[in-house]
Amino acid sequence: MCIRDSVWLSNHLLNYSYYNITNSTGALIYTNEVNLSTPIHIWTDFIDVDSLPEGNYTITTYAEDSSEPTHNNNTKSTWFYVDKTPPKITKEYGEPYKEQDGAEWITNETPIIIRVEDDGYHKSGLKETKYRYGIIDDGYCSGELSCENASIEKEWTILNDSAYGKFNIEDGDSCHLVEIYAEDNVGKASTHKQCVFVDNSAPGINKTIIGPHLKTQESEHIYLTKESVIRLECKDVMPHPIGGETLYWEMYWSFDDLENWTLVSSGEEKTGIKEFTDLEESYHKLVYWCEDALGNTGKQETEIDVVDNTPPSPIKSVGEPKIMWDGENSTFYPEIKGRCWSEQEDSIDCWKVTLDTPISLNCIDSEPHPVDNEKVCFKVEVDGEDMTGGENGYCQEYGGVMNEDDGYCCLNKTIENFVFLESTEHNLKFYCVDGLGNTNKKIEEEKFKVEGNNFVIKINKKWNLISIPVVLLNSDIK
Repeated sequence: MCIRDSVWLSNHLLNYSYYNITNSTGALIYTNEVNLSTPIHIWTDFIDVDSLPEGNYTITTYAEDSSEPTHNNNTKSTWFYVDKTPPKITKEYGEPYKEQDGAEWITNETPIIIRVEDDGYHKSGLKETKYRYGIIDDGYCSGELSCENASIEKEWTILNDSAYGKFNIEDGDSCHLVEIYAEDNVGKASTHKQCVFVDNSAPGINKTIIGPHLKTQESEHIYLTKESVIRLECKDVMPHPIGGETLYWEMYWSFDDLENWTLVSSGEEKTGIKEFTDLEESYHKLVYWCEDALGNTGKQETEIDVVDNTPPSPIKSVGEPKIMWDGENSTFYPEIKGRCWSEQEDSIDCWKVTLDTPISLNCIDSEPHPVDNEKVCFKVEVDGEDMTGGENGYCQEYGGVMNEDDGYCCLNKTIENFVFLESTEHNLKFYCVDGLGNTNKKIEEEKFKVEGNNFVIKINKKWNLISIPVVLLNSDIK
């Protein structure tokens, strides 16, 4: 900036002129003297005040006429300020706001507040304040790149009040450069740059069930057991997840009334992870949702699960013909002697049957919350040897699948017409298992002695049974 002064001396020549500049204490810091004989209308030399320190000054100019030095002269004093301090820009983030791992995070709801002060002791006043923002590379927000080197080509928005303003970033999730420019009335300017992540996305939530669980066609709910583990996990989503997820949950209970629930527990997990297990048999309603460090909140989820810890009941019936067997003469199972049909704790059912005697192996899943989908699993011994599996085994005969863990043959249906294939002694074991793996702990076991086929008498239409008596050679099934 330069200052210049003019001296007007009418009809005379300028003989001598000078000017002095003094500071606020009166000390002379600059002077210039000129002896001239020039035409009228004289301008002095330019004064570059940028070389002066900030402060207030007085400039005194003097000129005299060559014809009458003592009467025709002119002295004039003017004060001025030198302002070398640019405006001071202060930016603040409202809520929500988070600083994490050296980066700053906001949402579209976060107000960005601008305050500008004309700083220094000799304020010239604010002329203009403006701002702009735009999307830049993520590296500028994470610290991999210097934010001061970031640039955008966006239109500026001028504040109505140069000292104060407020705005929000309206772009989507990304790394943004916020740039603010302020200038005072003597052209001194300041700029402020800030790189900030914008995250408006709520975290997602994963619900997984570890262990027994089943979704049946008959029910909209998921069946579990007390061994099952319900795991809830919040996970912030891309593209710019801030993390810091908190899981909120509520657990409700009802025995069988889905219209009336009892709150049994609730809470929050700062880790974003919660597991539930060892649930009692009943209906359980789980309500849960997630929130990240900026307060972005996900949708509230609700799910009803049914806990079934009750195993199905095995039901076996032996058809006709059959008679009770005492097992006294067993060749291959001598240990059953004295146990068949006894009242002892180790009592066992023993039968004599034929190759045509049907045996029903059935399962009924028990209340109160049966998942159903029962399977029948059986094992057959013939003369003390396991004949369940193998190429000609009973499992192949009945179209089952061998369970390698326990050697039983399992079918996804009941067996209504099970018959033995050999005339000898047999041991038949079976148990039931429902769709969740609940099974009866006591395996049903019975011994059988199989002797031949049913004796079938063909009766012709014209036979008179009164006149043609039939006498069996042996009417005793024994």
